[in-house]
Amino acid sequence: MEQKRFTSLPHLTEHRMTMKEITLRVPEEVAPHIEALAKRMPEVEIERTVEIQDANSIYDLAFRSAIDELRHLKVLKQPRDFAWIMMGIEQDFDNDLCSFSSTRSFIAYMSIIGVWGLPSNTTLYNATKLVTGVYPEWIFLDDVDVSEERRRKEVFQLFLVAFRKARRRISEHINEQTTA
Repeated sequence: MEQKRFTSLPHLTEHRMTMKEITLRVPEEVAPHIEALAKRMPEVEIERTVEIQDANSIYDLAFRSAIDELRHLKVLKQPRDFAWIMMGIEQDFDNDLCSFSSTRSFIAYMSIIGVWGLPSNTTLYNATKLVTGVYPEWIFLDDVDVSEERRRKEVFQLFLVAFRKARRRISEHINEQTTA
C-alpha cells in the first residue's frame, strides 16, 4: 500500500500562537480526506505531500542486499548455507524478520525479490533435517568439525547484521528523499 506523508504548519498570524508540526503517514486512499479536512481549517496549511515507499519493499531490498553482501564476502560457500539463513529467520526472537512456511516458500520469496543462483528445494529441505535445537545452540547431526559448525552458525549471524544494516541504510535514504 502506498502512503503519503503530510506535514501541516499553522499560518503565522499577527498574534503569537503556539504551533506544532505534525507529520502523518496515511494510506493513499485516505489522503484526499485529510487534505479536505485541512482545507476547512484556515490556520492549517499542508506544507508538502510526498509519496513514500511501502515498508515491504524496504524489507525486500534489505533482504536482497544482505544476500548480495554475503555472496560478495564469500560467506555463502555451499548451496545449503541458505538453509541456515531460513532456519535462523524462523527462530528470530526479535520478530523483525518474516517467516516462511516451507523451504519452497523461502525459495519462492527469494526468487520474487531477485535473488539468483538459488539451491533446490531438496537441498534446503535435507539441510534443515541436519539441525536440532534453537539458534545459536544448533546441533548439527552430520558430524562436522568445530570450525564448520561455527561457520554455519555465523552464516545466519552475518546475514542478520547485513540485513539490519541494509534496512537502516535504505530507510535513511528514503527519509532523506522525503524531507528534501
